Amino acid sequence: MIRFRNPGSDLDTMIAVLKQLYHELHEKDFFDNTDIAKVLSKANLMASSGFTGDKAVALGANTNKSRDKTYNNAKMYAEIFRILGFLSIVNDAASNYRFTFIGEHMAAAGVDAKLLIEQCVLGMNNPNRIMDVSYKESVRFFSCVLLTMLELDDMLYRDEMILGPMSVNDNSEEDFTNMIDFIKSLRKTKSERKLSTELEKLAKSQTDNKKEGMTVNSVQNCTRFPISVLKYCGWVENIRCNIYGKSMVFMKLTPYGKETANKLKTYKDIRLEDYEKLSKSHREALIRLGTYSMLGRAGFETNVVQAEMDKDAKEIESITEGKEVLFSPYQTLDFITVNDALNLQLTPYTASQKNQQSAVLKTYAKRIIKKNVVELDYNTAINQNLMTEDTDNFIRNVMQLIQREKSTEQIVKILVEEHRGDNKGEFYPLVETLFRIIGVDCRKSRDGVNAERWDAMIRDAHKSIPIEIKSPGEEENVSIKAIRQALENKIVLLSRKTYITDCQTSSFVVGYKAPNDRAEVAELIQNIKETYGYKIAVFDIASLFLMAVNIIVNKKGINIEKLYGLEGIVNVKDIDC
Repeated sequence: MIRFRNPGSDLDTMIAVLKQLYHELHEKDFFDNTDIAKVLSKANLMASSGFTGDKAVALGANTNKSRDKTYNNAKMYAEIFRILGFLSIVNDAASNYRFTFIGEHMAAAGVDAKLLIEQCVLGMNNPNRIMDVSYKESVRFFSCVLLTMLELDDMLYRDEMILGPMSVNDNSEEDFTNMIDFIKSLRKTKSERKLSTELEKLAKSQTDNKKEGMTVNSVQNCTRFPISVLKYCGWVENIRCNIYGKSMVFMKLTPYGKETANKLKTYKDIRLEDYEKLSKSHREALIRLGTYSMLGRAGFETNVVQAEMDKDAKEIESITEGKEVLFSPYQTLDFITVNDALNLQLTPYTASQKNQQSAVLKTYAKRIIKKNVVELDYNTAINQNLMTEDTDNFIRNVMQLIQREKSTEQIVKILVEEHRGDNKGEFYPLVETLFRIIGVDCRKSRDGVNAERWDAMIRDAHKSIPIEIKSPGEEENVSIKAIRQALENKIVLLSRKTYITDCQTSSFVVGYKAPNDRAEVAELIQNIKETYGYKIAVFDIASLFLMAVNIIVNKKGINIEKLYGLEGIVNVKDIDC
C-alpha cells in the first residue's frame, strides 16, 4: 500500500515553507534536515505544543533524533518535497539536498504555484530512483485516482481509495480493471461493515517500521495528504452519499477534475521501466521533453526551448506514439542524470559565485516565463443583452469570412492585419466590442471624464475590471508603462469605488501585440502581486479575436468566472483549431 508522509494538509503552507527554504538555503552546496528544521523555526513555520520559533525547537528537541519533533517534521517536509520533485539528494547521502530545476521554478521564479503543483502531483510515480520505500505498488497515484473516479460514477470514498488506487499496479490493465470491479462489488453490498472488514484485512497485511500489521487509523492517516492535494487542485469536492447504507462523505469529481482525468487518457504515460529500455540519446530526449512539457502545461512560456522540444519529440516519436508525454524526470530519476540531460551543471557554491548564481536565476526566469493559458472549452453562446450595433457588425464580418471557407486561425490573422493601423478612435471601441461578445458588460470610457481614469471598464455587481488599452498607433507592443497604468487603475478604482470590485479581481491591459521583453513584464507583474496583492493580466488583440471568433463560430469560450482571476501574459488556446 502506498504511504504518504503528513507534515500538514495545507498546500499553501507547504509552498510557503518551500519558498522560505529556498530563500535561506539555496546558496549552500547542500543542506540537510537539521538545516530545514532551523529555517522552519526561525520563520515561525513550525509549531510544538502551541509554540513557534525557538520555543517550538526547545519543546520538540530530543537527543534521540527519532523522537525529536522539529527534526522529524523537517524530515517529513523534505520527503514530500522530494516526492514532488522540488528537492533531490546529492553526494549519495540520504539527507544532503539541493533544489532541482523544477524546485527553482517553484521557489525562485515567484509565479503562481497551483498549476505547477498539479503537474508535479501528476508526475508522482512508483517505482523510482529517488525514494527508498517499502511498498511495491507500480502506480502513478494521482492519475490513478482520477481515472478510477471516472469508472466509479465520478465518486470515491476515502477507504475505497486505500483499497483501490493506493494498493494497485495501475500499469497493468488487468489489475486496474480488477480493482474497479472489486470496489463495485463492495458498493453492491450496501454494507459499511463489509467495507470496514476489507480495510481491516488490508491494514493487518501491511508492514510498518518492520512491524507486522498496521492499525486502521494509521492506514487512514496516509490519506490526509492525497485528499488535501485533490481538493487543493480543484479536482474533487465533498458530497454525501448513502452507498454503504448510511450517509458518508465521498469525494466527487468537479468539472475541472473530470476534464483533467479525460486529458490524462490522451497522454503517453512513461514509467521507469519504459525509460530503462531506451538508448542513451532517447533517454536524454525524454528527460528534456518531459521536463519542458510539464512546465508548458503549468503555464510557462516554452518558446525559447520549442525547437529543442520539437527535435526531441521527433526523435522519440515511436516511443510516445505522437502523444503528449507524461514523464516527470526529477520524480523518477537521480538528480545528476536529469541535470546532465538538461545541460545544467552542478557546481559548488562559494561567496564569490553570488553574482553568477543570481545570473543563473535570472536565466531561469527568462528561459521559461509564466503565462496564463486560457482554453476555449466552455460551452457558451452570445449574450444578446450585451449586443450593440458594433457587435452586430463584427459578427457579420466574421460570418462573411466563414462563408469564404476561412478557418478560425485564418480569420484571426485577417482581423489582426485589418487593425494594424488603428488609433485610439478605432481600437478602443473594438476592445469594448470583443469583450461584449466574450460575455461581459464592457464599456469604453468617455473622453475627457477625469473620474474614469481607465480606458474601459468591465462592469460587474461585485468584480468590476478596469482596462488599460494601448492602440497600435500608440505602441505596437505592450510596454512596462501600460503595466504600471493598470496598477494605478486598480488603486484608483478601489479608492474611489466608482464601480464595485475587490482586491482579488484582476486589472487588465490590452494591446496590439504582447510585450517584446516578456521576462521584464512578467517580473513586474509578479512584483506588483507580491507587493500589493493585485493581479495584472495582459492580452494581445489576437487573443481577444480568438476568444470572440470561437464563441461566434464554435459556441465555445472561457468560463467567465475564470476571466476575473487571470494574471500574467495571457495565452489563449483554441482547442478546436
